[in-house]
Amino acid sequence: MNRTTGSTNRQTTKTGSGTRDAAARRRRYADETPEQRKARLERNRKRREQKEKQRKKEQRIRYAKIGAAVLAAVILLIVGISLIRKAQGGGTKSMSGEEAAAVETMKATEVLHLSFPVLHLDPDANEEEAAAEEQEMLYDAYTGTWYYPEETEETESESAETTSETTESPLTVTEFNEILEELYNRDYVLVDIDSVAVTTSDGQIQASSVDVPVGKKPLIISQYNISYEPGFNGYADSVIVDASGNIICTYTDSIGDVRRGAVDVIPLVEKFIGSHPDFSYNGARGVLGVTGYNGIFGHAMKTDGSVVSSLTPEAIAAAKENMPVEYTFDAYGNYVEAEEAEEDAEEAPVVKELTQEDIEANIDICKDVVSVLKTNGWKIACGTYGYLSYASDLERVKADQEQWDAELAGIIGETDILMLPLKGDLDAWSGYKATNAKYTYLRDKGYRFFCVEEDEAPLFLQITPEYVRMGIHEITSWTKYREVTGKIF
Repeated sequence: MNRTTGSTNRQTTKTGSGTRDAAARRRRYADETPEQRKARLERNRKRREQKEKQRKKEQRIRYAKIGAAVLAAVILLIVGISLIRKAQGGGTKSMSGEEAAAVETMKATEVLHLSFPVLHLDPDANEEEAAAEEQEMLYDAYTGTWYYPEETEETESESAETTSETTESPLTVTEFNEILEELYNRDYVLVDIDSVAVTTSDGQIQASSVDVPVGKKPLIISQYNISYEPGFNGYADSVIVDASGNIICTYTDSIGDVRRGAVDVIPLVEKFIGSHPDFSYNGARGVLGVTGYNGIFGHAMKTDGSVVSSLTPEAIAAAKENMPVEYTFDAYGNYVEAEEAEEDAEEAPVVKELTQEDIEANIDICKDVVSVLKTNGWKIACGTYGYLSYASDLERVKADQEQWDAELAGIIGETDILMLPLKGDLDAWSGYKATNAKYTYLRDKGYRFFCVEEDEAPLFLQITPEYVRMGIHEITSWTKYREVTGKIF
């Protein structure tokens, strides 16, 4: 009963309070005119609308915050799941699957190896201008000289006889660029020579499959007998690193000015890859058969600049099988008639002797060149010191290797690639035998890749547990390129 009475009292009090408030409002607005009442009601309406707008605005902000929080949680969840899958190997599997879909596996025996010489310069503007000024003068791309037609007039029979004995015009810069373009258009891609074989944990060599992008064909490019002679002779003077850290050549134009440009294999390949990045697979470049008889990359390594090798021209000539006695090598390593070599020796200019400081500066230049080449992906091979046929006897092979070790090894560094010049292989095509003293000597020095010119088979590769023997095609001219690729394309 008391609880009921108390509740009734509270209700009466509340009701009474509301009644008193209403009475107070009536007294407050008792003297209010109709216009004032209308204005008051309008203000109240606007106040309510403003409060409603504020409430809805706060509600939208609250919903936006909730949405952002949910989105952030979802993102974190996705990232977390991805990291967990990657840690468990899921991400690696996905990447490998994508790569497998884009890569085609080829046999190591399907790799084409083309080897190029030092390139002949194209006629420069000065030569073309001189030719225009001289009536009826023609340009000889082989000798790099201009001549009058009447100087070579001969009967048709004499011409035919001479043509059969004339050496093909050397490969030029323009022709090499055209070769790169054609190889690219035929879907060839550069691969590393190391990709053709793997070495097991016990030191045994095994054939390896070669991966290339789908639709591409594997190619190895090399350069043999890398040797330069300064002066206007139709070829580059040297290889250097320019201020931007790029490999470039120096060369002498027809008026005697020394210039810089991409005028030989190395900078031309780099330039081509710059505009055709997919021509190089996994950063592959090529193999460089460096020699030392005329310095390194065109930089002298002897204080007496006229001394190019302790191997005499006679010793080098004797090393080449079936060389006629009337032929030899001149002081610059050119294969010429013996009488011509004697005449050249008499007319040879006096060579300035270099100081030890000059040699040390040249060594630094060469070390910079080698560093950039290796960083870019080039493999440096021993092209023998004197561009010597290793079909010769063991003592000549040892003498040549000792010169390489003395003058080049400290600059070039270690290499397991030997490019054998002048078709001078170590043994029969059936394989290198353990009883072959030259082979075992070179094997013990660390050589594992033996590259030798092969004219017959388009592709030749022989892999044993001890060595890789690869046939290469020396592209001495445009005609030779067409002859070789005619068997392949």
